[in-house]
Amino acid sequence: TKLYFINTREDWRGHGIGPRLLRAIMEDSPHEVMALDVMKENQDALRFYERLGFSYVGEAMSGKAVTMSAKFS
Repeated sequence: TKLYFINTREDWRGHGIGPRLLRAIMEDSPHEVMALDVMKENQDALRFYERLGFSYVGEAMSGKAVTMSAKFS
């Protein structure tokens, strides 16, 4: 299963919608680890994923993005 894009409307940010949505996806997943790529320039997204337990595991997209991963069950 692949999730290619997740986003909330800018005026809805900061209300806990993103974390609830991502946690629901993770809880429903048959996998124990989720990996994703985030553009380096998107500092808000990098902080968002770090707050949810994701950590840096490498670079992606010819160095324009980072790969992050989180273990869950």
